Amino acid sequence: MARFKRRIRARSGRIGKRHSRRSSNGGGLFTGIIPAVGYGAVRGYASNMLTPVTSKLGMLGTYADNAVMIGALWALGKFVPSMKPLARTGILIESAMVGGELIQQVAPPSTMATNAGLFDGGNRS
Repeated sequence: MARFKRRIRARSGRIGKRHSRRSSNGGGLFTGIIPAVGYGAVRGYASNMLTPVTSKLGMLGTYADNAVMIGALWALGKFVPSMKPLARTGILIESAMVGGELIQQVAPPSTMATNAGLFDGGNRS
């Protein structure tokens, strides 16, 4: 008994065969590294340009710069679709910076994990 592939109607009205597509893994490692390098290259310049806006957000304290950069990156990704990967990566980097600042304020320095003794053969003097 012969088996046939099930035919379905395509949107254009023709009869076509079902085809499965391979899913991709998102492009690999370099899809995240390239936007991160680009964001790191322009972050200082963009932060200096946005200093007048940052100074108006004094209530946020040390987080004002991060908040302004996240807002600017969101707008960049929203209104310039080709810059969306860079904006997404920048938002992740800024969020990580906020998390680092928060943990430094919450946890006392003596309880924070350090890498002392990991690479010096265990010799602590």
